[in-house]
Amino acid sequence: AFVQLSNYVMEPLQQIMPLWNNRKAAVELIHKIALVIEDNHETKKITDKSINIEDFSKKIIMKNVSFSYNEDREILHNISLEIEKGKAYAFFGSSGCGKSTLLQLLLGYYHDYTGDVFIDDYNLRDINIDSLYDIMSAIQQNVFLFNSSIKNNITMFKEFTDDKLNRAIEMAGLTKLIEEKGMDYLCGEGGRNLSGGEKQRISIARCLIKETPIIVMDESTAALDNTKAYEIENEIINIKGLTKIIVTHKMDEAILRKYDEIILLHEGQIVEKGTFDSLMESKKFFYSLFYSKKIAANLKVTPKSS
Repeated sequence: AFVQLSNYVMEPLQQIMPLWNNRKAAVELIHKIALVIEDNHETKKITDKSINIEDFSKKIIMKNVSFSYNEDREILHNISLEIEKGKAYAFFGSSGCGKSTLLQLLLGYYHDYTGDVFIDDYNLRDINIDSLYDIMSAIQQNVFLFNSSIKNNITMFKEFTDDKLNRAIEMAGLTKLIEEKGMDYLCGEGGRNLSGGEKQRISIARCLIKETPIIVMDESTAALDNTKAYEIENEIINIKGLTKIIVTHKMDEAILRKYDEIILLHEGQIVEKGTFDSLMESKKFFYSLFYSKKIAANLKVTPKSS
């Protein structure tokens, strides 16, 4: 009886520390969100005059764009490029070269850059952020899932037709997971009941089901095996009319040939861009990068004979 009664005391005490740590993490996260919101209002100065865009019909243009998080180091330097509707663009470069920052600028995360970004004929600084996300969706490296069903995590609790849902599931490579666990399977807080690859595929389906005219992918297939990553990337590139902006590190020649333009960044600058064939013919930065990775992938370590 004493042991049973003591459990009523000990078990709640054991739960206090995890709950306290979660509370500290939540408070810190709320503080960061508040700072971002405050900074967004200061830099963007959102007003009723912000432009609402309903569609994407021409191109994205970046003119002499430079950006730095602080005065010590410039992350992007004098970036100028054009992204045309319906085409596929791949961004390559070493870690820290500015690939992810460039995508974040396009998504409206920062506004204190120099130069200009235009979506069709509208300056990005003047576009209402909510309407921007009506035409642009992003698949990030870090995925957050709710403690809800797979279906709710794909639809984000919105209503979609069964055809749209099933198409997104098939394109994201989720068919096998749905067959095994069902649509109502609980993902757990942060997706703890799923593997990293399964979470990433749900994130991809979440993005595809919106059918926005622009899709931005930041190393979104990194958690998947090469075969599945190839299948998903190939499916997305083949979607007609969809503008694809993809940061990747995979050097699959069959996929690379499908991109309309490959853009190589180094230390915040565009050092080379073109089609796969033109870049290989020039035998410069991309050529060296492609063959160095290909050689590294083909190296095999054979065990010493005893």
